[in-house]
Amino acid sequence: MSHSLKAFGAALFAILALSSVTGSAAQAVPEFTCSSYPCTATGEGQGTFTIEHVSFVCDVHYLVGPAAAASSTATVTTTFSNCVGGGFIGAEIHKKGCDHLLHGTELVSAGVYNHHLDIVCPAGSPGFVLTAATCEADIPAQTGLTTVKTTNLSGGTLTMQHNLSNITVKVTKDGFGCPFTGTGHKTGAYHGDAVLAHIGPGSISTSGS
Repeated sequence: MSHSLKAFGAALFAILALSSVTGSAAQAVPEFTCSSYPCTATGEGQGTFTIEHVSFVCDVHYLVGPAAAASSTATVTTTFSNCVGGGFIGAEIHKKGCDHLLHGTELVSAGVYNHHLDIVCPAGSPGFVLTAATCEADIPAQTGLTTVKTTNLSGGTLTMQHNLSNITVKVTKDGFGCPFTGTGHKTGAYHGDAVLAHIGPGSISTSGS
């Protein structure tokens, strides 16, 4: 690939890579596809974010898109509410302008695909910020988190299952009664499930071989 092509952004690179696949041995990168465009999909579920031994359980709303065409990447706006954890009721996770970006990686089995996830934030953002009484932690921008699995369902919907580990976290506040083991950099994990459905008539799925 030429130096000029390498300078393009990740989304354009994905499109170029898909369009340049040739030969019988070539395999397509998994894509998010919809029956009509522009496409937006939503889903709701429950997620658990764990820092050290401390878990926070939240209701989670996912918004995928909008997308103008099939793509191996998908922007997922993730909103957390009604969080409980660390012995505290009323914990919160603030977006601070951050979103998730999914990248299709591989076909697992018929209708089942793996993806990796980036946390994408504007310049100067601390990332997603978790607050719970005397506790506070930042989940900053980072790339290549694994793994998110999608499974196509009948009726034009799909499940999205997060099993993310090795998430970089920075505990910024560990006050009286907080169960963290001090401030500084930690390793976190996130697990969550949701069913995504196309807004309005139509379907959403993942495809590729």
